[in-house]
Amino acid sequence: MAKLLKKEVMESSLFKYLVSGGTAAAVQYIILIGLVEIFDTNPFLATFIGLTIATFVNYPLQYYWTFTNFVPHKIAFPKYIFVTSITYSVNLLCFWVLEGGLGVYYILAQMIATGIALIINFVVNSRYTFSHPTQKIAEQV
Repeated sequence: MAKLLKKEVMESSLFKYLVSGGTAAAVQYIILIGLVEIFDTNPFLATFIGLTIATFVNYPLQYYWTFTNFVPHKIAFPKYIFVTSITYSVNLLCFWVLEGGLGVYYILAQMIATGIALIINFVVNSRYTFSHPTQKIAEQV
């Protein structure tokens, strides 16, 4: 029973999303911290650069592994960019308010912004970006 539960968890979209999203977040945080600490870059600019690069690390992980997608790239990628641009903006706005406006330490501000964006991203990407019309029909039956 425990092995079955472990297998279901390991194969679930949410688990895969957390791993692939965590990988992209690690890329973003490495860039953010490196730019701020080594190159004395403004934290907002550093998080902007980190998010941009992480976005393109994240897409193939989500497409090929998390959602094991059968939606063609010409459909999924524009949807992904649309959704990501919204959550990207939410992430940057949260970071700007927390770090720039309230003076929250930049890493903590980014952790909070990431948490908020993560929830939005998972829900919208799983139901819109990487969802195939036949999946929706099968789920309703």
